[in-house]
Amino acid sequence: MKTKHLFSVVFVFLVSFELISPLHVSAEGMLDMACFREKSSVDPASSGTVEVRVFPGNHLFFAQDNMPLSFRTYQYGKDAPLDVKIVNISGIDSAKEKEQKYLLDGNNSTSLEFDPYSEEPREIVIDAGMLLMPRSFHFELQYVGKQIPFFSVSRDGKTFISVSDVKQHSFRFLKIRFENSGSSDSTKNTLSVSEISLSVPEKNTYVVALKNSYPFDIFSGFDCEQDDAFRKTINALDRQSQNTSFRVDIDTEVFDVQFSPNPTYNLDRDGDGITNDEDNCPLVSNVDQKDGDGDLVGDACDLDRDRKNFSERDADGDGIGDSSDNCPYLYNPRQLDGNADRRGDICSDDDNDGIIGEKDNCPTISNSNQKDINANGIGDACEFDQDDDGIFDSIDNCVHTKNPDQVDADNDQIGDACDNCEKYNPQQRDVNGNGVGDTCEEAENYQKSNDDDADGVLNISDNCRNISNPDQVDTDNDQIGDKCDNCPLLQNNDQTDEDQNGVGDFCEDSDQDGIVGYLDNCLRITNADQKDSDNDNIGDVCEDEDDDGIPAVFDNCPFQYNVDQKDVDHDTIGDACDTTDNRFLESNKWVVVGIIVALTAIFGVLIVGLIRKIHS
Repeated sequence: MKTKHLFSVVFVFLVSFELISPLHVSAEGMLDMACFREKSSVDPASSGTVEVRVFPGNHLFFAQDNMPLSFRTYQYGKDAPLDVKIVNISGIDSAKEKEQKYLLDGNNSTSLEFDPYSEEPREIVIDAGMLLMPRSFHFELQYVGKQIPFFSVSRDGKTFISVSDVKQHSFRFLKIRFENSGSSDSTKNTLSVSEISLSVPEKNTYVVALKNSYPFDIFSGFDCEQDDAFRKTINALDRQSQNTSFRVDIDTEVFDVQFSPNPTYNLDRDGDGITNDEDNCPLVSNVDQKDGDGDLVGDACDLDRDRKNFSERDADGDGIGDSSDNCPYLYNPRQLDGNADRRGDICSDDDNDGIIGEKDNCPTISNSNQKDINANGIGDACEFDQDDDGIFDSIDNCVHTKNPDQVDADNDQIGDACDNCEKYNPQQRDVNGNGVGDTCEEAENYQKSNDDDADGVLNISDNCRNISNPDQVDTDNDQIGDKCDNCPLLQNNDQTDEDQNGVGDFCEDSDQDGIVGYLDNCLRITNADQKDSDNDNIGDVCEDEDDDGIPAVFDNCPFQYNVDQKDVDHDTIGDACDTTDNRFLESNKWVVVGIIVALTAIFGVLIVGLIRKIHS
């Protein structure tokens, strides 16, 4: 709703204005609108600066004519606490049930203590009272104890999904489960929770610099991978906003905005046919949703596929979850561990020379002096070349296979000459020992089970699932490949073929009236004249004015709904619209005809006799 300020103070943001080349916003651009969960449209009366009051979201984005707009936060809203309710608690002494109120009283000095001897899981389930959207709320949990909280969210209170970051998900019900950290401390089971709170921020006020008076859009909830291109776009927009003047005065328009679901939002970012909220790997295609360790993170994107790792932390970003990384804080995707001590070579001193592997110029041979005569970064003690390819073993990506070119196409630090899989697999797993990496075997098996026609295109993307067509040519762009399209030059998504001759009705003259299907205004009923009295592109003989599914030409009541076409007196007029019951005449028509003939003869005789009498 548009309002106007009641104050007359003129406020000007910045005094300088710098023109910056516009950032294009399109499906092909750096910011894809399909990545935003929510959207709102505003229709201003004029150009210039406007105020927008809206709940803050993840990466708010303003656009007009598909171009980004400069904007600034003008005034921040306060947080409003939600009316949270406790749905269920387990793991506490029954005598302490009344202390549940302490969890929601806003007082950190009061708390609920769990029973350290209880065999029940230590769980708390709360109801937020409303469906919360990702990143639209604040969550706080205060507790004392050596147990670790794990979170699960649900929209209906029945099906819960484990998550690592509550704020990144949409939910109404939240389950908090505390588990032991593995400590041997005698106090490991002691746990007290003092506060659980959920709050939503009140609306912030933003000032936006419009380019014209046309409608503009507001997007919120960016939900795609934030890569370098995304960050560059956001930074460029920030710089543009920093150099834009925002003039606010008594005539400045103010809009109070509510977000709605973005109709163009991509509900399935990885294209595997499973919506983002239900997908256990929303950014990696995995139709089978395989989850070997049962931690609700699909194997395709699980950092630790051998055991549950709900938090999925990867501090060094090497693709190995911290719980199974032999060097959790040093990048080492190959997980090399020469002495099998479960500590990676780069973060341990395996050669006992007092120098940790990452800094040791010869990590496998003791050389505390780190002598390196040729200053090539490789200790003299390690300068040998087992495969005689001219590359020292310490930097050779195929130590036992000669490969002077060191080609590594998949960048997994294993040279192609000795790599057991052309796909990224730095750990070279090969459970069955057949020389083919598990990564490649899994990919091959997945391809086979999800590519019915074996054309190299997965079913979910294949426009001809049962006919091999690796080129995926679709001339008429009806999402059906030419190889299996019964009308390849004309769009016909339904592929209707009434006579089952392999040629779509749209492409042939099914009713033999001399007019091909896509031009015929009545596909299955002959009408060479193509008469269309009401110009609705449906031939008169095909019209079904009463919507009973029977074309007018065959309908015994063309303007009265009568699916059964019942006609008791068989006069070709359906009972639904027949005002006369002619059943007697229909049943005894020959008797009626005889009577009529007899009466006619009698009258004829009488008339002749009367005429003769008159003449005489």
